[in-house]
Amino acid sequence: MISDAGKKELVDVLGIRAIFDFRFNQERESEPEPILQGVASILTEQDEEDAEWTSLIDMYFSFLETHKSIYRKVFLHILNNPKWPFLVHCTAGKDRTGVAVALIQSIAGVPREDIVYEYTLTRIGIEPVRDLLQAKLAGGDGSEVDWDNENLKTIAGCIAETMEVFLDKMQERFGSVHGYVKTELGFTDKEIEVIRQNLQPENL
Repeated sequence: MISDAGKKELVDVLGIRAIFDFRFNQERESEPEPILQGVASILTEQDEEDAEWTSLIDMYFSFLETHKSIYRKVFLHILNNPKWPFLVHCTAGKDRTGVAVALIQSIAGVPREDIVYEYTLTRIGIEPVRDLLQAKLAGGDGSEVDWDNENLKTIAGCIAETMEVFLDKMQERFGSVHGYVKTELGFTDKEIEVIRQNLQPENL
């Protein structure tokens, strides 16, 4: 839950104009998106599906489908409102958000090693609330969670190999992130180039 001071900083200091919430509808029921004056809230509007993933990569690729609509809205925002700062988030801030940020960085032309490195930095942000997040991922309040479970550690982790394999698989399946944004999100080559230009530091 964001504090009043945090809300003020988002609006008055960072100038956030839009917030993209990647959480499923069920997740927002217990923690609704805060209402901020002058800030648009764009929601996933997607119910959580019963899915059994065998790896984080499987989960990340599922987001490319389940979150296709809101990922497109993020890129539309960059295309049409390049001067309007925005924020993206999910629950842990590393999976659905990590995929979205990797897509954005790839289109911007950020070197692959930097995309991977920044993904691993997520662990710094989630470490203070790691136990709480793991409990949510496992279901319940954490009182009966096996914290030594390797699968749970993997799901809650942010290791470089995860993002490296994800980017490799993107290359294999779509030819590139550009290919995904074009064929799956419906942008033209010209629009993608405008998005890329809008993401350059000198144009922000």
